[in-house]
Amino acid sequence: AMHFGRGQDAQRTVVYLRHAGEHALRYSAHHEAVGYFEHALGALQALPALRATHELAIDLRLDLRAALVPLGAFGRILAHLGEAETLALTLDDPWRLGRVICYRANCYSQMGDYTRALEFGQRALAQSMALADFALQVQTRYFLGQTYYALGDYRQAIEVVQWNVASIGHERHHERFGLPTLAAVASRAVLVKGL
Repeated sequence: AMHFGRGQDAQRTVVYLRHAGEHALRYSAHHEAVGYFEHALGALQALPALRATHELAIDLRLDLRAALVPLGAFGRILAHLGEAETLALTLDDPWRLGRVICYRANCYSQMGDYTRALEFGQRALAQSMALADFALQVQTRYFLGQTYYALGDYRQAIEVVQWNVASIGHERHHERFGLPTLAAVASRAVLVKGL
């Protein structure tokens, strides 16, 4: 990444910085991952304003979110997700928009703003259902279940995560569906706590 950066090759610089960020994230080197992803976003500014560039800008912000969550940097996460949402709306990209609003729901929940968490969670759930996006539905239902549980609405928490428990078949029990842990296990944890 440094080599291509010095050589003014922005495209390859972004690719290698993102790769370095993903590698750092796999090893829980969150601060380093944040640095790489932010550097990649900076390098992205040198690329032409094409659809692919804007899609990559959204994806980098989603990567950055994953690195910032363990650091508890929710204000920074919301700022990046707000920018990503604007880009996704401009591109009319329902798949990326669904992920952005799902992660905004989770961020608001983590911050204790349950009203906004439910607002964004319901939007993300509607989006995931319209897209028939199974992974996004699993993520969104898990995040909504956590929010309802935090609010003390155990019945609603149970109802929303029961779909995950019923829908994740045995052959997919070992998948995360974008969550930090196995989705089948995480969903059951919310379900058991709600009982």
